[in-house]
Amino acid sequence: DRLMKTRLERIAHALDAPGRVAGRIALWTALVLVIVAATNTIVRYVGTLLGQNLSSNRWIELQWYLFAIMILLSAAHGIQKDVHVRVDALYERMRPARRAWINLAGWIFLFMPFMAWALLSSYDMAAESWLRREASSDPDGLLRYPLKMLIPAAFALLALQGLSAILHCIAILRQPPSPSGDDHV
Repeated sequence: DRLMKTRLERIAHALDAPGRVAGRIALWTALVLVIVAATNTIVRYVGTLLGQNLSSNRWIELQWYLFAIMILLSAAHGIQKDVHVRVDALYERMRPARRAWINLAGWIFLFMPFMAWALLSSYDMAAESWLRREASSDPDGLLRYPLKMLIPAAFALLALQGLSAILHCIAILRQPPSPSGDDHV
C-alpha cells in the first residue's frame, strides 16, 4: 500500500511538471506585460504632448495577448498550488480523507468532463483559426491563430493537472488510518 502511494505520488509529480513550467512562463509573461503596458502608456502621453499618434494597434494588442497568455498558462499552476476557489465553508474543518473523497468526486465527475468538452470545442475553434491564418481586423494588428492555439493547450494542461489531483486524492485515501483516527472520515 505504501509502495502504491509512492508510485501514485511520483506519477502525479511528473504530471505536475508541465504546470510548473507553464507557471514560470506565466510569471515572466506578467513582467513583460507590465513593461509593455507601461511603455504603451508613456508613448501615448508623449504622443499627446507632441500632438502625434505614437501608439500602435500592434502594441495595444500585444498587451492583450500577453494578458491572455498569462491567464491561460497560470490556470494549471493555480490548481497545482491549490489556490483555486472553494465553495464549501465546512471543507477546511473536514478530515483529510473526507476532503479527498469530495475532491476526487469533483475532479472525476465535474472537472474532467468539463475539460474534455472544453478541449474538444476549443481545438475545433483553434484549428479553424489556424487553417484560415486568422489575423486581427485592426490595422497593424497581430496574428490571432497562434494565440488561439494556446487555448486548447491550456485546457490540456488543466486536464493533466486534474489527473494529477485525482492521483493525489487516491494517494491520500490509501494512507493507513492514524492510531488516533484523525486522518480518516
